[in-house]
Amino acid sequence: MASRQTSHLISSFAGAGLLGAGIWLLAGGLGSNEKEPTAPTFTPQVQAQPEALSSGLKTGDTLTHSAATSDDRLSGETKRSRIELAKEEIKREEAGLLQQQSGAPDLARRQSLPRSVLELLDRLDQLPKDEALEEAVTTLAFHGEDVVQAIRDRIESGNPSFGWVHRAVSVLAEEDGRASQALMREIALARHGVDNPSLQALAARRLLETSPTEAVELLASENPQVDNVSLNQLVGQRLDRPLYETVRGHLNSDDMMVRWQAADAMAREPSGFFGFETSQAIGGLVEQIADLPDVDAIYQSSRFTLGEINYDRYIRTLSRSTASNADLSRLAGQAQDRVQDVAWLAQARRGDISVAPQIRRLARDPDAGMFRAWAAQALAQIGSDQDLPLLSHLAQNDLLVRNEPVGGPPGSPTTAYPVREAARSAILEVKGRSR
Repeated sequence: MASRQTSHLISSFAGAGLLGAGIWLLAGGLGSNEKEPTAPTFTPQVQAQPEALSSGLKTGDTLTHSAATSDDRLSGETKRSRIELAKEEIKREEAGLLQQQSGAPDLARRQSLPRSVLELLDRLDQLPKDEALEEAVTTLAFHGEDVVQAIRDRIESGNPSFGWVHRAVSVLAEEDGRASQALMREIALARHGVDNPSLQALAARRLLETSPTEAVELLASENPQVDNVSLNQLVGQRLDRPLYETVRGHLNSDDMMVRWQAADAMAREPSGFFGFETSQAIGGLVEQIADLPDVDAIYQSSRFTLGEINYDRYIRTLSRSTASNADLSRLAGQAQDRVQDVAWLAQARRGDISVAPQIRRLARDPDAGMFRAWAAQALAQIGSDQDLPLLSHLAQNDLLVRNEPVGGPPGSPTTAYPVREAARSAILEVKGRSR
């Protein structure tokens, strides 16, 4: 470690043209009382370096001709050999700097890591998932930019396994320096040879844990998983106009989850400045739901169709948005069909009793399907005793039926009546408020 410190210091002096200072350092000017940071458990012991010869100079002395010749304890031949060694060392350092600036692989960095550390890095994906792995990650991260460069070299030089890259990202996140953040950003944006979308999303997620402002740059990704992570980071954050437009562009994504997250980020922008504009944009998404492929098919293993999943999502988004009730009323006044219903339901979920007549009308609509269930839930919040007959009728007679998801509790019914269930719950809520 002492020789490496000397080498780096000489290099810095050489860059400024201070050859004499570099020679002085190699000759023993580096203080021997400095202590290195203690490495974690896994850090191998660095081999002891040969003891440096002392020139007899004190710290702060200037290496002049008279000072050099006044030390009669060293022969002229020893001093000349030491000067030649210093010159050669500086030349090697300068050559290394030129090689690094030219874009060549930084092999010197990798060679500066102890062999045992390199071996630990190489078998990172073979370690069991226990404390040994945690210690290995901590140990590797301790070596800072040297290990970051080694990870970069490994990714560039071959095709590392999924598990190795996954754990290498953990090392980068633990190290959390500028070089680590830059490499995680490159991985997330597919600029560094890692083509797996899940690994890109992992790098984005770990980067945002400590650098949340990186979300803006990560929006340039073409990976929906990375977009989803980045947009989620922006939910509740203030957006200026350029960033708002960037987020808005993701409403056109082919990925449903990305559209959802973009809508949330826009709707929950805390200033409320974009309230009506965002409400209109979400209304546009609602209009497109009917044209989705398989819109009436049951979504995955739920009791809801793909269309119903989307309608419910945007009702919740609008109800939680920073748009005012006036903004939502304006949207409902300009819209038709399901967009209008979504806006009314969002207001009702906020407790706005002004939309109670519209909600009752929706609850009675025989063609409304699942919207009747949502209307019954809304009446649980804003309804009164006058709504109990309507709710009782729905609880006893509504015909909307769905199969329960596969894998429910043993003995559970195979069919469900979502509107009836919602109406029964609403009756209890309304009666509870009347007491």
